[in-house]
Amino acid sequence: MNIRNEAGYTLLELMVVILIVGILVSLAMVTYAGVQNNGYDTEAKANLHNGVTAAKAYFTTNESSFVGLDAATMSIEVPGINFRDGATPGDANTVYLSGVSASGYTLRVLSQSGTIFTAVGQQLSVTGDF
Repeated sequence: MNIRNEAGYTLLELMVVILIVGILVSLAMVTYAGVQNNGYDTEAKANLHNGVTAAKAYFTTNESSFVGLDAATMSIEVPGINFRDGATPGDANTVYLSGVSASGYTLRVLSQSGTIFTAVGQQLSVTGDF
């Protein structure tokens, strides 16, 4: 009589378990990346919103005009957020100010996810994707 004691797993069983674990890990990583990008976008939108608030405050205190609005002035209105003059965002989460006239301005911010958000202010109305 040939009696075999089968304690343990076969190589095929171990490979199937490793395959299943690998699939689950890859799904978790994709989900994590999406959540992370949403967080980056939310931070950029918050900075943009704070920039709009700073521009409105300037408009109110400057006799209903945006003339003279620049990055340095906005930094005073909202400390802790980086503002720069220019139309093309280069640094993530830095709010870029351009197109300043008596009646309007444009703000842009680059998210760490690579998305650019824009707000265009005219008098006291603001349009944008934030």
